[in-house]
Amino acid sequence: MDIGGTILGKKAPPVPCCIRDSSSSGARLTLSEGNSYRWGMKATGIPDRFKLFMPAENSEVDCEVVWRSGKNFGVRFVSPARLLGKAALPDTVPIAAQVIPGASRTFGKKS
Repeated sequence: MDIGGTILGKKAPPVPCCIRDSSSSGARLTLSEGNSYRWGMKATGIPDRFKLFMPAENSEVDCEVVWRSGKNFGVRFVSPARLLGKAALPDTVPIAAQVIPGASRTFGKKS
């Protein structure tokens, strides 16, 4: 099963991805077609080290890329996953505003 994630680099905008074949030591990640075309990115454009945010678990983990092929790449987890508190979650919601044209900072909030 594919799970959504977000790559958080130090000097780059957040990049949504699919988390595939994950284990306790790493995972295979895939850039979606839309992301590959929108940013002109392939796995070669992803930094060697980054944080992977996993919204389903509200956690993040430090990753290191170990292989790249097209829009697929494998990562090794170099830290334990860190659960984020509720205060951290609202700061991650605006990522949708960068990915979905027309989305606003109030994305997901009820009026």
